[in-house]
Amino acid sequence: MDLVSTLNYSSRWLENNNRKKRNRLEIAADMLEAARNGARKTRIMYGANLSYELLVAYLLTLIEEGLLEDSDENGVYRTSKKGTTFLKEFAEFRKVRRLYEEKMTSLKKLLQVK
Repeated sequence: MDLVSTLNYSSRWLENNNRKKRNRLEIAADMLEAARNGARKTRIMYGANLSYELLVAYLLTLIEEGLLEDSDENGVYRTSKKGTTFLKEFAEFRKVRRLYEEKMTSLKKLLQVK
């Protein structure tokens, strides 16, 4: 595969992965962000834009992974220290991904100039 084909393949991969739908990590990050200062299920559901069914499934997973804590009897959830670390790492990942996309666009423009 030559350089132009490789860039075109990478560009198509990025376009397919820049869809409007969020992946699991993005949903988890949205939920953790909503629960950062403490939140009930409804606030997390609306903050992360989820159905109730998805909310319940993700809550269980995030609690099992230690990213979210069910902190009191009133049904308030809080992002744990591990969850806060996840949010920081995920923000860094988003920056790197955006830089990658910008570089890919620049490279494609350079190769298209004749």
